[in-house]
Amino acid sequence: MKFVVITKTPDITEEGNRAVSFLYKSYDKINNAKCYVVGISSVKPLPKPVGIVHVPVFDEGEIVICDDSGREIDGMKRKPSKWHINFTEFDTLEKAIALVNKMEGE
Repeated sequence: MKFVVITKTPDITEEGNRAVSFLYKSYDKINNAKCYVVGISSVKPLPKPVGIVHVPVFDEGEIVICDDSGREIDGMKRKPSKWHINFTEFDTLEKAIALVNKMEGE
């Protein structure tokens, strides 16, 4: 198991760290207002998307837990090495957290 810290990502307008996601109409029950939701809707069946948007695949300072092949063990099974981003691998979570704390303190 590897703990991967994302250290640098390109701007969302550049290639290398963006994916296509769907935009859905939704309703915010807390604020009692119409809104839009990016990503997979929790409503089944899925409503028809109203648009397509680009979203980042990784965020700087994110810790991704990967298997020995470098693929995320849970979630979307992302593989940092397949994207145009900078990252550092650690063998312990504590070391990964220390780097993130250092990055946030800069």
